Amino acid sequence: MRIFLAFLGLFGIGFAAVALLAYPLWTWLFPFFGFPFHRFASRVGMVFLLLGFVLLARRMALADRTSLGYGLPRREFLREAGLGLLLGVATMLPVVLAMVAFDMRNLRDGVTLSAQTWATLALKGALSGLAVALIEETFMRGAMFTGIARESGARAAILLTSALYAVAHFLGKYRIPPEQVGPGSGIEMIGGWFQALGNPSNIVDAFLSLFLVGVLLGMVRARTG
Repeated sequence: MRIFLAFLGLFGIGFAAVALLAYPLWTWLFPFFGFPFHRFASRVGMVFLLLGFVLLARRMALADRTSLGYGLPRREFLREAGLGLLLGVATMLPVVLAMVAFDMRNLRDGVTLSAQTWATLALKGALSGLAVALIEETFMRGAMFTGIARESGARAAILLTSALYAVAHFLGKYRIPPEQVGPGSGIEMIGGWFQALGNPSNIVDAFLSLFLVGVLLGMVRARTG
């Protein structure tokens, strides 16, 4: 649990940076760049989280390729990654199509589902999805998973990273208009991000689904490296 708590502490550092530094830095830079406060605050937290992650990974000997999840030989790594991509598309595409067909997802006004639109959506989705996944998985099922498994075993690593993975998906978007930004806005942002977690009964089904996805990904990590 020591390593798991250390990684949780990184989030605490990120939130503290938002609470203490987001407003004064935004006040200083806003006249030059005009960043929305919510976007700027999240970037401040990410920067401190990244810096803390680099330092922690090095301190705990988790900064090598194997610990981060990239230790397989190139051919084997590409084969596993390609298989994962195909399985992801095969499982998620029918879900997306069903949600559109039953009006659970509404297309933007003026969007026509032409071949060009599908190609553009697929390219944008692939690029953003891979970028987010590489960052997220390097952190959770890379260094964090390796550290917990080394200390407490693979089962604990799967369960703990899956729980954090599920919780992270409910840190919602929150916006504060520029004219309402003040010294306490950093703390307000943090409270806004956690709004969804304040009503557990409204998210329990989605939470369990995400937790089980995390378990699946953790099992893949444990079995394939």
